[in-house]
This record gives sequence, C-alpha cells and structure tokens, in this order.
Amino acid sequence: MNVLWSAINQPFLIRVGWLLLHSVWQGAIIGLGFAFARLLFRRRSANTRYAAGCAALGLIMLLPILTVYSPSLPAPPMTKPSVVTPTQPANRVATELTPVDHSSLFDKAYTVLGSLAPWAAALWFPGVAFFGIRLARSHWQLRALRVLHTERAEEALQQTLQRLRCRFEISRPVVLLKSALVEVPTLLGWLRPIILLPGSVIAGLTPAQLEAILAHELAHVRRLDYLVNAAQCFIETIMFYHPIVWWISHSIREEREHCCDDLVVSICGDRVGYARALTTLEEARVNHLAFAASGGSLLRRIRRLLGVSQENGSTTLRVASGLALLGLGLLCVLVGGMQFIRPAIYEASARIKVLGEPAESQLPVMQSDSVLQMAAAELGLKSADAVARLRDQLEIRPIRNTTLLEIRAFSRDPAQSAQIANAAANGYRNHSVEQGVENARRRMGVMQKRAEEESDRMAAMESDLEKLRLDAGIATDGTDSWTETLRRLQEARVESEKQLAHDQTLLEVVNGLTKESLENALSTIVPDERLNKLLQQKAEAEQQLHVAELEYGPEHPEVKRNLTQVESLRRAILSNIHRILLGQKARVSTLRASLDRLDERIEEEKQRRMERALKSQPYFKAKRQLEEAQYYSQLLNDKLAAARLDSEMQPQAAEIVDLAMAPLRPIAPNKPMAIAIMFFGALMDLAGLMVLRSRGA
Repeated sequence: MNVLWSAINQPFLIRVGWLLLHSVWQGAIIGLGFAFARLLFRRRSANTRYAAGCAALGLIMLLPILTVYSPSLPAPPMTKPSVVTPTQPANRVATELTPVDHSSLFDKAYTVLGSLAPWAAALWFPGVAFFGIRLARSHWQLRALRVLHTERAEEALQQTLQRLRCRFEISRPVVLLKSALVEVPTLLGWLRPIILLPGSVIAGLTPAQLEAILAHELAHVRRLDYLVNAAQCFIETIMFYHPIVWWISHSIREEREHCCDDLVVSICGDRVGYARALTTLEEARVNHLAFAASGGSLLRRIRRLLGVSQENGSTTLRVASGLALLGLGLLCVLVGGMQFIRPAIYEASARIKVLGEPAESQLPVMQSDSVLQMAAAELGLKSADAVARLRDQLEIRPIRNTTLLEIRAFSRDPAQSAQIANAAANGYRNHSVEQGVENARRRMGVMQKRAEEESDRMAAMESDLEKLRLDAGIATDGTDSWTETLRRLQEARVESEKQLAHDQTLLEVVNGLTKESLENALSTIVPDERLNKLLQQKAEAEQQLHVAELEYGPEHPEVKRNLTQVESLRRAILSNIHRILLGQKARVSTLRASLDRLDERIEEEKQRRMERALKSQPYFKAKRQLEEAQYYSQLLNDKLAAARLDSEMQPQAAEIVDLAMAPLRPIAPNKPMAIAIMFFGALMDLAGLMVLRSRGA
C-alpha cells in the first residue's frame, strides 16, 4: 500500500488531481449558469445562445487551471496516506489516546479531497487515453470518407454550389462529391472543405431543396464550425468525466444547427421548402418511426423553422430535472469517495453484569467522572482532557431483557480500543466495590444507631410492664389462679353434665320396662348386690318348687312350703327394685342440683375473671408490645451483625462477563456501502445526462 502511494503521490499528479476535483464543482456552477442563460435568452437569436454555450465550455476548461496554477492562490496540500499503526503492543497499557478529530466539516472535506486527488489523476489518464483513441479512430474514418466510393457531383450541382459560395462570400474552394458511404450531407475539413452528398438522396430532392441543403453545409463553412467542433471534441476528450461538459457540448451542437438554419432561411427565403428538404433527408436515412411525435433534434428544428411552439415549459423542466440528477449524482460520488478513503475505525466491546440494580440505571454511573478517572488512571493517561476524550470514544448501552451492560470503545488502533473498553469495565467494577464498602459502612452506622434506640426503648417498656404487673396482682411467672379455678369448675361441670345425662337416660329406660323385663334387666342396668342375691335365691327356690311338684304333687306340704318361699322372695325383689328406682331418681335430682350450682359458680367465676381481665389488660398489652419490640430488636441485631461482617469482608462487585479483544476488522469505513453510493451517484449522473440528451434529441 505504501509503495503504491509513493508511486502516485507526486506533486504533478496531486496538482492534476486538484484540477479535476475543482472542475467538478466549478463545472456544476457553470452548468447552472448556462441553464439560466438559456432560459433568459430563449427569446433571443440562436447565435446568442451558441455564444453563451461556447463561453461556458471554455470557462469549464480554463477555470480549474487558473484555480490550481494561479500564483496568487495557495498551493494544494501535499497529502500523505492515512496509515494507522498501533502506538502500543497488545500486552501493554496505552499512554496516549488517538486524538479525536474535532476539525470543521470544511477542513475534513479538504483533507479527504486531498487524499482523493492523486487517485483521481491516476484514473483520469486512462480515461483520456480511451477517449483520445476513440477520437483518433473517428478522425481516421472521416479521412477515409474523402477517397472511398466518392465521385464528382453533376455540373448543375457544382454551379449551384459556386453560386451559393459567392452569396455566402466564401473565398476558399469547396469540393462537392457524391458518396455511397454517407446517409446525410456531410462537411469535412476547414482549409480544404469537402461536402459529401448521399447519392441515394439526391434523386428524391427538388433543385430548390438541394440548394437549401448545400446552403446549410456552406453556412457551417462560413461560421468556421469545423474548428469549433474540433475544440469541442478535444474538451470532451479531456473532461470526459464531467456530464455538464457533455450536456453543454450537445447544446452547442444543437444551437449550431439552429444558427445554420437561420442563415439558410436568410439566404434562400423558403422556410417551408427547407423544412421539407430536412424531412426528406430524415425519411431517406431512417424509417418513419424516428420521426415520431415524441420529438427529437430534427423535429425541433422543423418546428422552429415553421414557427411552431417549442414547449419551453416542459423543456425547462427537463433541463432542471437533468441538472438536479447530475448534481445529486456528483454529490453521491463525492460522499462515497470521502467515505471510502476515511481512516479506519475499530470497535471493541466488553460486557458487565450489573448486580442488584437495573442495567439502565447504571448508564449515568458508567459515564461519570469517577469511573472514567479510574479508567484513565489504569490506562496511564495524565492529560487534563483525558476524561473528555475517553467519554468521546466510549458508548455504553444496556442489553434488553438482561442485567448486562455493553461497553463499546472506538479507536484507530485495534489494540487501543480493547484496552479502553477493558479499562472502563475495570473502572466500573472498582467503583462498585468502593460504593459497596461505603454503603455497607453507612448501613451499619444507621443500624447501630437504631439498635441503641431500640435497647433504650425496651428498658423503659420493661419498667412500665413491672408496674402494671404489680397493679394487676399477677404472679411473677405470669400465671392467674382465677383462670385455673374457672378451668376446674368447667371440667367438673362437664363431668356432672355427662353423668346426669347417663343417669337420666338410664332412668327413662328403666321406667319404660315391664315388671318381668325390669326384674331381669335391672340387675344388668343398675348392678346391686342385694338384688342379685335375691334373684339368685328366687331362681333356686323356683327350681326346688318345680322338682317338688314333680315328685310330690301340688298338694304336698313341701310344695306349699316352697311356693311360700318363692312368693316371699318375689316380694323382696320388688321391694329392692322400688328401692333402686327411688335411689336412681334421687341421684338424678342430686346431679341436676349439683349442675345448677356449678353453673352458678362458673358464672360467678366468669364475672370475676372479666373484672380481673379488664384490670390486667394494660399489662398484657404492654407485654405483647415488649415481645414485639424484642423480636424486632433481635432482627436488627442480626442485620447489624451481617452488616459488620460485610464491612470486614470484600463486598460483591459487578461481574465482567466478557473482556474486550482487539478487533480484526474495522467497522468504518464501510467500503461496500461507499462503493454502492458511488455507483448510485454514477447511475444518477447517467440518468441526468440521458434526460438532458432526450431534451436535445
């Protein structure tokens, strides 16, 4: 790259390059002036517009030369290649940042154009060679037309030519030949001019039309148009790159034909015949589609000869549109070129995980002076504007839906961009460590003060609680004898109520039985030893009675004795059953009375307990408050111990997830985009040129 730059970075090439660059904007301004002049002189003669075009084309050629080579103007700067070399090895901290370019837009453009100048000159020479070869080839073909397939024209045409030459006051001899290689009348040369007439067209023209055609070619001879056309071809070859030159040159050729047409009409005086002659020539040269209503140079010439409107409004709009396209195209080419040769910029990025807070909230912290000062200290920067320069070369942004911050560093040195990004990441991490230590100490101080206040408040609450306990007559352990008494009474009532329900149910069951069932079931329902004994004796007596009746008969004294014994036992059993039932009823009555007394005592105890509770309510409320205060004090002491431990240990800092690496490719300039912009500008220039050519076609 340096060898190539040294080869083209010569003073001569630089001056030629600046000449070409100056010609671009100067030609655009001259083109706008020429368009305004054409609009201003649209009512004037074609000679006036022709002179304006020649003057504009001459200015485009001469003005850049005067600008670059004028001794009163400063010489263009000798630019040097913008080569980026690392100022530090990759494993060493940079001591100086690549300076940020704060120059004005004009200075930047001037520097970029200075870098572009030798390349423009290097590309200009091949273009001139190509168009020069094309011009030489065209000249050679014209010289061949003089001798190939030509013959002298008829004597009548020669006499007409001599008569017209006298009327035009042309002293030089003019040769008139017929040629099989041309389709339209053609004028060659200036010192020894030759007019070539197509042999196939002569037969289709009237003598008056032939005279008009010859008069048109002689008008070119009289006006020395061959020399002006040669100058145009030379300028088009030298300034082939400028679309304004092509447009002005095309306009000059168009106005030249108009001038010759006016001169022919002034000599011959027959506009309609001349217009018909032009139409016949065009019909013989091409098919009828070329003479379509869409227009063209021939159509415009015929309209002009016949006095038909030229649609100046649409023509002016096309000219303005073409010039606008040309200007925008040149601007795009210039912007693309500036983008293409601008110095390379590298980007390195590091990522940090923010702890405990949203990533967006840390953006001001990352860009604060304290963090950037730490980064500058790590980089070894000691200049006064180091922080400002670091801020210019850093871009911090949060990554969506994460707690990560991305630190981007830009520099012309790839290693330096990575060092800046890593230094900023380390600066933020160290800043978070310091902030963590400071916050831990501040929290510990606040909690220590609150713990002391809570301790004093609990001491006062314990003193007040002791006074309330003494006033309420509550034991030291907090128990209440009245509550225990009420509990025992309620338990006794439950047992009595349960026993009453059992005895009352039993009594109801017994009362519902018959004597025979009662006699058999009572011993089981209400166990009684005496009754069981009588029942056993009765069973034995009945068995003896049954045996005696079987042995002795019903009238035997033994049978009667046993019968008397059974009856006596039955009466005794009934008496005992009655006794048991009376005892059961008395038991139920006693239990019911006892239950009523228990209810009365329970109500009395409840009333007493309510009175006692009202009296001891402040005590228990104060006790509950004291317990809550003790629980809160315990939590506060635990937090204080944790804060004291955090202050003694290294606090948790922000985590650097990814360290920046030296990038391999620059992010700017975007050369494919620059090429695309330049290509788009070239297309716009081509479109503008086509619009201008369609206007003059």
